[in-house]
Amino acid sequence: MLGMTGYERVLSMIIVGVSLVNILLNLLLIPQFGIEGAALATSISQVSIQILLSAYSLMKIKIDVSVLGIRCCGGG
Repeated sequence: MLGMTGYERVLSMIIVGVSLVNILLNLLLIPQFGIEGAALATSISQVSIQILLSAYSLMKIKIDVSVLGIRCCGGG
């Protein structure tokens, strides 16, 4: 949604930031937990990116793109 509404720069900054966090988490968790550490790092990163993109979309373009469809900000 952000990529189609003029927020491409914000979208790419969020993606790059979460990717760097994913690399850091992999470096920390894989030596200690192995494949489970890699899965945990990826899961944390995927959930984080969805939350960040959904929250930013709700704040800037007032569209709730989450699967829950929570109404806020004066929505009916």
